[in-house]
Amino acid sequence: MQSDPVRPEPPALRRDAAENRSRLLNAARVVFAEQGIQAPLEHVSRQAGVGIGTLYRRFPTREALLEALFNEEYHLYIQAADEALKMPDAWTGFTHYISRICELQGEHGTIREFLSVTPGVSTPLPLHQVLFERAERIVERAKQQGTLRPDVEVGDTALIAWANAEIVKITRRVAPEQWRRHLSLMLDGLRCKSSELFPAPLSSEDILKAMRQNV
Repeated sequence: MQSDPVRPEPPALRRDAAENRSRLLNAARVVFAEQGIQAPLEHVSRQAGVGIGTLYRRFPTREALLEALFNEEYHLYIQAADEALKMPDAWTGFTHYISRICELQGEHGTIREFLSVTPGVSTPLPLHQVLFERAERIVERAKQQGTLRPDVEVGDTALIAWANAEIVKITRRVAPEQWRRHLSLMLDGLRCKSSELFPAPLSSEDILKAMRQNV
């Protein structure tokens, strides 16, 4: 069995440098979630409690900062998928995976936003493939156990996430938890209750193509 493709590990950072990097990434999530990913980087350094020079030493460009966030988000998505696959009940695993991705969007913004707004950020193709394969297994398990509609495919999970991202974006300031209500409605619609079929779902290639397009 082939192991999952991963990027080479970067050289280990000194403890203080690693702490600064972590603070900057956490601060960037907060600032970009509130102001969008074109927010001034000075706001990020201020939120992190470090000087702008420290930010540029760790991330020489906005694209470098976004790419670091982008890759961390993919790993968090993969972690959610791994947790889902360990759950004996496939429907519980499916809902955990979708809910965790939507929760991360509420906290951090979205992978699609990083790609669509910042062309300089490279697509981590191996990570995308790992996530796609995990999501496929999550979907197939739930279908085999008879709890997920038989016409649902992995591409549908991407569309659910993108729809949720728009809800998060629109309601963030007035009702930040509103996405949970709409996610519950969507999940109810995915339970195995209907034999009605719909148009073909997105493939992995379609998903990447859509992610690269400007919103």
